[in-house]
Amino acid sequence: MELTQKEKIALEAFQEGMDEPNAGWLHEIAPFDGKELSGVVSSLVKKGVITSDGEEINQDPSNVCYWIQVCNEWKI
Repeated sequence: MELTQKEKIALEAFQEGMDEPNAGWLHEIAPFDGKELSGVVSSLVKKGVITSDGEEINQDPSNVCYWIQVCNEWKI
């Protein structure tokens, strides 16, 4: 499967991870932000490269952080 250049950049950042390889909070490991990041994350989820799970902070639906995990076949 072909990844775009932006997807490759994001995947590399996600593979480096936060405290361990292949996982971390999106806001901690994202190589870029805004709508561009949303589109790239959405595309990588659809392609089965990563999973993205939202978690409300302090039960506040307006404050959601996303945990990113690289799927097995894409892990480093």
